Amino acid sequence: MKKLFVLLISVGFLFSLTASAQSSAWYQTPEGQVSCKKINDQGDRLRVVFDNGEKKNIPAASVSSYFIDDKLFVKKELFTDGVKQEQFMEFLKTRDDMSLFLFSDKGSYRYLVYKGDELFVEVLEGNRDEFMRFFHMN
Repeated sequence: MKKLFVLLISVGFLFSLTASAQSSAWYQTPEGQVSCKKINDQGDRLRVVFDNGEKKNIPAASVSSYFIDDKLFVKKELFTDGVKQEQFMEFLKTRDDMSLFLFSDKGSYRYLVYKGDELFVEVLEGNRDEFMRFFHMN
């Protein structure tokens, strides 16, 4: 009977850990972090659904990063079609002083390595294996 009780308590504890581990969404502005239920990146604005159901469009220029579906998106500078722009990119990994990001560009994906805030190199076919090993992404 004692073992059954301990087993039920353990299962309940593990279930509570699993339930609390579900991700919540948020976005970061200069004023602070704002919690919400859903975020949809629409280019120049973010469509946000708050926990109370209220919907709001937030200018992307005022947001530095956001977190949704266990993924962190950070705004980084990038040259696209010869024009310097700030784009949201999915943060993948960091090692030493370099960070690996995934950028979705018109249906294709680009891996980019940043050293601090500066673009260090784009991962291409010729250097892909080297950088994937460096970031332990096999």
